[in-house]
Amino acid sequence: MLFRATTEIADVFEKEDLKFDISDMDDSSLVEARFNTKKAGSLRILFISHDDDSDVAIRAFKVVTGVPDEKRAALLEAVNSCNDQYRFAKFILDEDGDINMEYDLPVETNDVGEIALEIAIRFVQIADEAYPTMMKALWG
Repeated sequence: MLFRATTEIADVFEKEDLKFDISDMDDSSLVEARFNTKKAGSLRILFISHDDDSDVAIRAFKVVTGVPDEKRAALLEAVNSCNDQYRFAKFILDEDGDINMEYDLPVETNDVGEIALEIAIRFVQIADEAYPTMMKALWG
């Protein structure tokens, strides 16, 4: 079953002629799209809905991948610095050594598709701005 926000996001993405995929599971439905950045490569963004409200979990996985154990402390500092700097994204260093971006859209709105597109555009901008900070921490 596709939840309302998933359908509305897909409608906006289709109208904007963006390529995307839709999936549904037992407890959620999602839109997955790829956006090209200037510095961080291709950014895979998921828009995950768990009910028919407008709340959407927005996730970009593997903005940076495979951080070695000996570099995790330096990357964690960079992640925290970026979290202080950017309002519309939260960076996470996960247990696999990947840096992901998160944003939760907890509002009730009639234009969730337009808002999701705006957040995707901001994710691309933020990833491009933050990527050099992450690479400097990774490679010195």
